Parts: sequence; structure tokens; C-alpha cells
Amino acid sequence: MCSPPTVAGRKLGIPRELTVLIIVIVVCCMYDTYNKTLQGKAMAITKETIWHAANELDQAGEKPTLANVRKKVGGGSFTTISEAMTEWHATRPRSAVKRDPVPEKVSDAAAEFTAMLWQVAHELADGRLQAEQAELERLRAQFEEEKVEAAAFADQLNQELETEKQKTLDLGKTHAALAAQYAELKSGYEQERARAERLQAVSDEREKSIETLKEELKHVRADKEREFERLESALKGKEKAKGA
Repeated sequence: MCSPPTVAGRKLGIPRELTVLIIVIVVCCMYDTYNKTLQGKAMAITKETIWHAANELDQAGEKPTLANVRKKVGGGSFTTISEAMTEWHATRPRSAVKRDPVPEKVSDAAAEFTAMLWQVAHELADGRLQAEQAELERLRAQFEEEKVEAAAFADQLNQELETEKQKTLDLGKTHAALAAQYAELKSGYEQERARAERLQAVSDEREKSIETLKEELKHVRADKEREFERLESALKGKEKAKGA
């Protein structure tokens, strides 16, 4: 394991806020994985796209926070944006540490050389220490800034998660309502089909009865016609008998 960083022989303990930030980042990564699974796709955003968005925000006078950059590029993974922004911050120009020039007395007076050199060495050491302390303060300020950004980004992701959960619940309710409606319509359809089958059976039976009645009527008409012809023939025979 690596030893804790030191400044002028003093160990720097890991702040509690850094542990909280790591937990927030882990939670955000877990949500990012969940969001990718739920949506079935992930936005492909390159490091150059993220840097370009950060530069545009910085030129426009807006702070290139994680949330602002994500909004600028139209979405994306927290892990991808965070890694790209870490590199972006690292590439930002830093102010050079100013060091006092070597006094001219060092070259002019050999007798004062050792004392002057010792004094200059102390001044340079103090200057480096002040530069390191200034850099440490800058890093701490950047850490605090990124911590606030991470918290805001986590809140944004939490709101999006709640929105997706609500959408899922609404879809579940809609699906249940449609399933109930479908079951009701299917039951009504089955009842109507059974009724239509019964009516068709009655219609077929009536059709058979009508055909049977037609045949019987045909036979009755034939019998009546034969009876009429017999009576007519008998009547004609009687009339001939009277005429004779």
C-alpha cells in the first residue's frame, strides 16, 4: 500500500469528505449501470466532446461543473464525464512559483557568500513550502468544489431515478388496466360467439323445418290436384249422362 502524502514531513490524513465523495461516486456508478440496463442503450460520448463542452462553458463565464457539462453534451455516463473532467482540470495552466533572484552580494563579497547562500537556501525552501501549501489549498478548494458538484449530480441522478420509477409504476398500472379490459372484451366476445352459434343452430333447424313443410305442401298440392281432376272428370260424366 502507498503511504499517505506528506508536505514538509507532515502526513496528510484522508478527509472524511473524500470518503463521502467515494461513496457518492460508487452510488452514481451503480445508478449509471442501472440506467443503461433500463434504457437498453448508452450514449457514446468521447473525451474530446466533454472537453469541448467544458471549454465552451469556461469561455462563456459558466463554471464547468459535472452537471453543467452533462447538460451541455445532452447526457452521458457520470464515470466517463468525471474521468474526462479530471484530465481537463489537470491540463489547465497553473501559475508558476515565483522565486527571488540570487542577491548580487553573493557574487560581490566572498566573505558573505556562505551566510548569504544559507539565507537564500532558507528563502527558497520557504518559497517551495509556501508554493506546496498554496497548491495543497488549491487542490483542497478544487476537491470541495468537485464534492459539491458530485452532490448536485447525485441529486440530479436521484431525481431521474425517481422519475423512471414513477414511469415504470405508471406503465405497470396501464398494463394492468389494459389486461383487465382485454379480459373483459374477450369474455364478451366469447359470449357473443356462443350466442351467434346458438342462433345459427336455430336458424339451421328452422331452415330444415321450412324445407320439410315445402315438401309436405308439394305433396298436398299434388293430392288436391288429383282429387280436383277426379271430381272434374266425375262431374263431366254426370253431365253427359243427363244429356243423353
